[in-house]
Amino acid sequence: MKPLLFWLPRVLGVLLAAFITIFAADAFEGNFTISQKLVAFVVHLIPTAVVLLAVAVAWRWEVPGGLLFVLAGAFHTSWALGRGLPSVDILLISGPAYLVGALFVVDWFYRRRTLNPEP
Repeated sequence: MKPLLFWLPRVLGVLLAAFITIFAADAFEGNFTISQKLVAFVVHLIPTAVVLLAVAVAWRWEVPGGLLFVLAGAFHTSWALGRGLPSVDILLISGPAYLVGALFVVDWFYRRRTLNPEP
């Protein structure tokens, strides 16, 4: 159980970053110059950078990193609701962020409890 609980949020966090990166490809659509498309692509990669930063923080400090994932999920939820996006969009992006954040916190509690058992 311990290795699964350690690796699951880390792998899911990286997979979430990879999933979000797929959406950056739409920056190359439309009638824009290549420089405009590259700028749009970099802007579209900002959420990926945020998720990877959260994974890096959570790898070392599970609770702050887990909270970063929850905050990122909350930010995306409020952004999506403000734009009237469908619930499935919120579920596919924010849901995994909430799950990964919760798993990092659960891992911290589990490891803390197993390393310092109560008498």
